[in-house]
Formats: sequence, C-alpha cells, structure tokens
Amino acid sequence: MIVIDKDDVVEQLKNGVCRIVFTKTNGEDRLMFATLNEEILPPQQDVEEYIQKKKPNPNVLVVWDTDIGAWRSFRWDSVKEFETEIKL
Repeated sequence: MIVIDKDDVVEQLKNGVCRIVFTKTNGEDRLMFATLNEEILPPQQDVEEYIQKKKPNPNVLVVWDTDIGAWRSFRWDSVKEFETEIKL
C-alpha cells in the first residue's frame, strides 16, 4: 500500500489514462488502466439520478476501465501502485 493524495489521483484521472495496481477484496492483485476524462468516458444518461440512489462511500473510487470498457471501482486503501500513463 502506498500513501496517495486522493485529490491528485482524481485530477490525474481527469487528465488522462492512469495505471493502477490494487488488491481486490478476494486478495488478488489487479492491474487496471482507468480514467475519468470526459473525452474518453461513454455518453452518460441520468448520472446524477444514479449517483443519488447510491450511498456515497469515501473509501471507494469509481473509474472507467479503458481495457474492458466498463465502470469499475477500487478501495483507496488497496492501491499498491499508481502512475499517470497518458496525458490528453
């Protein structure tokens, strides 16, 4: 586990695609290339309505997995590596 600045990570994800290695809840390590960049994200419909239905969890971040083309999440405390890969 590494110490990361959550605001910095979110900012980097908004600027491009990042490489994240984290430990899944089943104990396996997972490599994911992820983004929050609006130019890459799929078109959204009723996002605010969907978000408001879910109870926010400050320990988890939801990101777009660019390899599988789907929304995925990770726990902040499970991150082992984080690198900015591609700046747009």
